[in-house]
Amino acid sequence: MATNPHLSTPASDEPEYEIDSFELLWEQHKGKIIAGIAAVLAIGLGVGGWFAFTTSRNAAAVAALSSARTTADYEAVMANYGFSPVSGDAALLLAGNLRAEKKYDAANDTLRRFVERQPEHPLAPVAKVAQAENLALMGKTDEAVKALKALAQTDAASFVAPYALNVAAELASSQGKREEALKTYRELAQTFPNSVAAQVSKPAAQALEMVLGSAPQ
Repeated sequence: MATNPHLSTPASDEPEYEIDSFELLWEQHKGKIIAGIAAVLAIGLGVGGWFAFTTSRNAAAVAALSSARTTADYEAVMANYGFSPVSGDAALLLAGNLRAEKKYDAANDTLRRFVERQPEHPLAPVAKVAQAENLALMGKTDEAVKALKALAQTDAASFVAPYALNVAAELASSQGKREEALKTYRELAQTFPNSVAAQVSKPAAQALEMVLGSAPQ
């Protein structure tokens, strides 16, 4: 086979120079690389500072909540640590105090503000149930039932969803709306069959079936 005289394999003792791609990259873009490293370091320091600040703030919020006893104390926790995890606990405890004083509107206003501010908070569904219970205590049973059934759909993944349906059924039954109550019990059993609420509600559902003379579906 003919060989090209312009192409030759270097001797084994002849140094072969290869361009270092990193060196080339460095020479061409070292200004951008340095700026990028500086930005990453700044972000890292910023995140670390934010984490330290958040941890300290959360610790202060927990301390404030643990020492809170009065309505004014809980209001102070909500005002000073409105977006901290413990703000939900403070809202529920404050609403509980207001409910004990039969200030149902004020209690629901507290719960509503909490849910609007932190709709993704783990205790937001609990606050919604508490609002519905307050409505029932105010004699607004129909509104309470509607709110509880809506909660079971919008917050179906929450642990309070089965409880909400159980309370809705009980409220409907207390109003003499047996068909609606039974329908709600059946919805509870079908949607959340393994929940504690479904198991606890079985006797009430069976009693309604006997009274209404209808077989279980």
